[in-house]
Amino acid sequence: MSYRHPAHANVLYERAPYSSSREMAVGQHAVGIKSIARNRSDGSIDLLKGKGLSASIPFADQLKGCAKWLDVVQIELEFPVDYIEITEVRIFDHKTRTLIPKVDNRLGYQFVKPNVIQIFGVGKEVPQELDIWLRYAKFPDDQVYILQPQVGSKVNVPGGSVEIVEVNGRFSGYIAKQGFLPARPDSLFRGSFVLDWQAAWRGPVWIDVCAESVYGDRDYNSPPLRLPQDIQHAPPVQFRIPLENIAQLEIRNRGARERLFFDGCQVPDVSGRPFDSPPKIKIDYDGTHVEGQLKELLPIDVDYRIRPGNRIVTFEFGDPTAWVSPLDQFIELDATVSLYLRTGDHVPLAFDHRLQAVDTGKWSGLNPNEMPLAKRAGSYFPRAGKGGRSVKVLERRPNNLKAIEIVPRRM
Repeated sequence: MSYRHPAHANVLYERAPYSSSREMAVGQHAVGIKSIARNRSDGSIDLLKGKGLSASIPFADQLKGCAKWLDVVQIELEFPVDYIEITEVRIFDHKTRTLIPKVDNRLGYQFVKPNVIQIFGVGKEVPQELDIWLRYAKFPDDQVYILQPQVGSKVNVPGGSVEIVEVNGRFSGYIAKQGFLPARPDSLFRGSFVLDWQAAWRGPVWIDVCAESVYGDRDYNSPPLRLPQDIQHAPPVQFRIPLENIAQLEIRNRGARERLFFDGCQVPDVSGRPFDSPPKIKIDYDGTHVEGQLKELLPIDVDYRIRPGNRIVTFEFGDPTAWVSPLDQFIELDATVSLYLRTGDHVPLAFDHRLQAVDTGKWSGLNPNEMPLAKRAGSYFPRAGKGGRSVKVLERRPNNLKAIEIVPRRM
């Protein structure tokens, strides 16, 4: 009888190959763990010591700055970034083989591209033994061809060139002989590009086309293109990122999509530490479009956008990328303000808010203890689901909104 690893009883491990050390071979290359750190409530940082582990870590200032209210275990990976790209991370509690947000909703994690994993505990310490699961793309070469997201952008590729000849951000369909079909009310916002392939890659060659957003998120056209068979009949490459948020397109030879996990990764011990409440954040508002990052919550990445008007009805959520895109162009209403929050997929925070009026200077907002969670619709942001987006229409005229106070709290 062949051996079956205990973790493979959980389908979320996808029977991935594993390593009980801190390194695993990936073809001619390797993926390893370079450093493991944990912040302490007094602002110090504990580093796990061992063969091959670095005593220098990234984001040390952020780990110290949040130490009183947030437990952070940080794992820095090491691999050749020109040949390997981490596309998904899952963090499991080693003892129970369960995703840590399912173990306790005060636990979560995020991946900071290209190679840093941060595991969070809000009011609870992160377990000291974890399984680090990775999905990665392994590319046959390090060549990446860049296109700007506009008509006329052109790049030389083996045997020829690729040029963008048409761009569309919203349509109801595409027919080769007719092109993009006009948008309907239910048409999705998405970035789409018609490419003119004048290339003679010797094949069969499979090509990935990836869109990178202005936020650093990446989305791959699916399925990949097979050259030369698909050159003459290739449909537009489409992405879940709205056109206005696409920074560039990347073209490269498609590599294998594989997975692995580090089994029983030890991190610095738990300490029974105390926790302060997460900080409150005040955002001044001048009646226009305002956006930025809630730096007080770093290293947890939370972006915000405040805009006058109400364009929120339903939304297109792209996974694993994180953005909000209204499905329809509705007339802006001057009686409301829309607040968008954008976080990672597995951030263990919920958000309340208060509003400050211009005319009186007074603050208004529901007390989180006044009513049950399910009914707290007036000032409660539910925990962001897939893609980590929360949206709220604020019943306040833009010219009478002076500031918004965001109140993060434990789940």
